[in-house]
Parts: sequence; structure tokens; C-alpha cells
Amino acid sequence: MIQLGEKISVVLISQVKHVYKSTFELANGASFDDYKALSVIQFSQEPDRSASGLRYVQNIKAIISGTNSPMKFNNQKTLIKIPLTDGRSMVIGDIETPVLVTITPAENCFIMECKRFTLIPAEF
Repeated sequence: MIQLGEKISVVLISQVKHVYKSTFELANGASFDDYKALSVIQFSQEPDRSASGLRYVQNIKAIISGTNSPMKFNNQKTLIKIPLTDGRSMVIGDIETPVLVTITPAENCFIMECKRFTLIPAEF
């Protein structure tokens, strides 16, 4: 069974040139900020028929730590990359439907919560 890895990488969507599925190109000089998940990264995806047509709501919650403070991503539109246990990466977000991130400081860590609405479900 494929599972999410123990790292979460984040970049502001303004630093992304283009995204196609799990392939993307960052702007010159841009890089991901990497954070270690201190517990299992929670990912959920549910169908949402409340809007016109069918779309999916994707939610991520992770307790993280890292050398860089993630507060710069609070209330920002981002692209998120999470490694999978089979060596691939799951990329969540694109230029048209970025991931909105909320960061809450906690004792010796941060709580990262992300939400995204998309027409295409994540597969892994």
C-alpha cells in the first residue's frame, strides 16, 4: 500500500512557472521549503456537489518542524509536494487552483492545514 512520506515541501504559487500533474517548473532562484512531519500527514479528499457540477475538496493537516519558519506561508496560495513511500511524489495545487495554507504556531512545532477545491482528484 502506498502511503504519504514524512516530509512536506511548500512553495508560494507566485514562484511556480507551470504545473502538469506531478511535473512542475519553479521560477529562477525559487525553491521549496522542506518540513519534517512529526506525525502522520493527514490527507482527505471528498466529492463536493454543492457547487455547479462535481468537484473535490482536498484537505491536508500536518504537525511540522523545520529550520525555516513556515509562517511566511500563512494565508498564502501555495504548491505542496509530499513524497510517497514508493519513491514518487504527490503534487497538490496548480496555478489555477493553488492550495490555501493556514499555519498555527504550537509548542516546538507548527500545525499546517491546507484546503483546495479541484475538478481532478488526487491519485496515489
